[in-house]
Amino acid sequence: MTVQELAAFNTLNDLYFWAGVFLSLLFSGFFKTLSNSIAYRFERPRRIRYRNMNGRAERKDDFEYLYLFKGEYYSLEQRDFLIKQSLEDLKKNNRINKNLIFVLILFVCLMVYSIYLTLEKFPASL
Repeated sequence: MTVQELAAFNTLNDLYFWAGVFLSLLFSGFFKTLSNSIAYRFERPRRIRYRNMNGRAERKDDFEYLYLFKGEYYSLEQRDFLIKQSLEDLKKNNRINKNLIFVLILFVCLMVYSIYLTLEKFPASL
């Protein structure tokens, strides 16, 4: 190795080192945020005990449970109503996304075309 090549290698080596440090800090922050948001979703309790100040006359107690639904806590009746409503919305809006179908057809056509080109270049491969 000549002196010029060694100097260029040293310069590039420093550049790669600092680029690696910067990218690792960036990606570690991104993945830490992503893992924290995923963990927060699973750490929340599905049911919490809530002290109701006026109580329920039929149960004669002063607490009730609140249930988690889409990031919010609701009483059992409210949660059941919201679940039924979301299921009805899903059934009513059960239509196929046309953009997804178009992309899938395009993907299949590209795969078939790439297989065709491969067989044209190497006909004895199969």
